[in-house]
Amino acid sequence: MRAGRRQIWLAASVAGGVLMLALGVWALFFRSDSSRSIRRSVPIASLPAGRRPADLKVALLFDCYEHALENVPPRWDTSSRQRNWKAPPPPLPLLKSALNGSEPKLLSWMQTWDEDLRKGIQTVPQELPELEGLLRETALPFDVLFKVGLAVSFLDGDAHAACWFRAAVGRAEQECKGIAPSDPRAQSLLQALPQMAVLWRLGDYAALERRFTLERTLYPPSSADSRRAGHMRAETRYYQYKFQEAADEIDSVADENSRCGDLSASDWREVHWVQGLLSCYARRDAAAIPHLKLIAADQTDGHSRQAAANLIVSLSRARRTAEAETWLRTYVARYRPASDEIKRLLDTIGEYKNANN
Repeated sequence: MRAGRRQIWLAASVAGGVLMLALGVWALFFRSDSSRSIRRSVPIASLPAGRRPADLKVALLFDCYEHALENVPPRWDTSSRQRNWKAPPPPLPLLKSALNGSEPKLLSWMQTWDEDLRKGIQTVPQELPELEGLLRETALPFDVLFKVGLAVSFLDGDAHAACWFRAAVGRAEQECKGIAPSDPRAQSLLQALPQMAVLWRLGDYAALERRFTLERTLYPPSSADSRRAGHMRAETRYYQYKFQEAADEIDSVADENSRCGDLSASDWREVHWVQGLLSCYARRDAAAIPHLKLIAADQTDGHSRQAAANLIVSLSRARRTAEAETWLRTYVARYRPASDEIKRLLDTIGEYKNANN
């Protein structure tokens, strides 16, 4: 009897489970579309107070802006540049329309690229010199070169995109001659130029210098944007070992910042750091020392260690070797540098100390 009841209970449980499963399948496949769709429209009134439905472009996950490196004094919310961002059109149809039968070699190169892309084949570096040669001769306007580059950076990677961006910067230099900052054409260029983060990732500082030269010209004189462009131009020159030009530029920007009077204390510390570093590398030690001292003295500053090391070098070259030795003792006590770094700094002090004698 007990075994029979267990069998009946087990059969009933199985039947109940099958019924629930069937109901679940029916609910999944046969209920109305409006209840199934995750992306159905939700009236704003049905959301909690103060909240709005999000409307995000998937392509915003592809970040074509460089935020950290370009957030220079006067610092600002660099993400604001993305608020009116628009995805570029597919590159091949855009190119066909713009060329309108001209430049068949460039069109052929891109058609082959498009066919390979659809097969899952990406461009290899050995293929790019031919493209760069074609782009040096192209008559395409900035807008087309830029949009193709932006699309390609998403589809095929940085190296390919950089070819188009370099060509776009060159065309912009031609198109913006004689354009005033108030000209609508200037605004179009200024919205596009910051979308070339590819050039940062590749370390193409020559192209970046040209970009920031354009921005320095197209923004109103002494505006915050113009000063940021000047600051970035100084840094890109530094990365190219153009130390004299870099120091000249950052000093000019610092003078403009002083006249405008809109920098925060934190902004000024960044300016002092860059002025000190660039002046040191330009061997303008008398100018570098006050800036480097200011930063090196504050251990909470993220640049303090590097500032202290450069300060020791500048003090030594300025024949202030006793002061350099004092800073070296401080440097060793604070940062416990490796023995080879200590030796290098001692050798620098010794070189100029002996020159004094």
